[in-house]
Amino acid sequence: MITEVRNFLPVNYLRDIQNYVTNDLTWAYSSDTTYVNKLDIGMGDKHMSALIIPNLFANPEQNKYSFLYPILYIMEEKFGVVMKRINRFKVNMTFCYSQSYTSPAWHIDDVEPNSRSMILYVNDSDGDTIIVNSKETKENFHIITDDERAALSSMEKTVSKFEQNKAIIFDSNLYHYGELPKFHKNRVVMNIIFGV
Repeated sequence: MITEVRNFLPVNYLRDIQNYVTNDLTWAYSSDTTYVNKLDIGMGDKHMSALIIPNLFANPEQNKYSFLYPILYIMEEKFGVVMKRINRFKVNMTFCYSQSYTSPAWHIDDVEPNSRSMILYVNDSDGDTIIVNSKETKENFHIITDDERAALSSMEKTVSKFEQNKAIIFDSNLYHYGELPKFHKNRVVMNIIFGV
């Protein structure tokens, strides 16, 4: 099941997050999102990423991420979920579509049956999220074969249109990918993977 909530954060809080992401967040470069075989040949988008967990809970007095705590409470309230654990909390930035981009970066966040993924569209951009409507349970879910990639393209999908300050939540074992922006210089999302 895929659920969307518009106007997820108070406007001033969203502006603070946008300012933080633009000016203060420490980013790391990632050359790909998924692996297509055991040789770790990557496919997908080149992007910047910033891992918030486990840093979010380290030394609260000096924690530069502590102002992100409210997102967790807002998520629980707006989606009616109770988190039992947080597996990952990160921010991703992808860049404008280029001709060198060859295939979607299909991936699964987690195969645990009680794991959910939340994506928050942070900035004013484009680049929809495409989600396949059937669950995956294979163990090595970070490796996707060419045959699996071809099968995914023909499966039933849900499209979540990119809309600033909209959050979506779905089962973490659904294949999905974020389209690269075509009309904006970048696309910024927060991604929280958690257990219920």
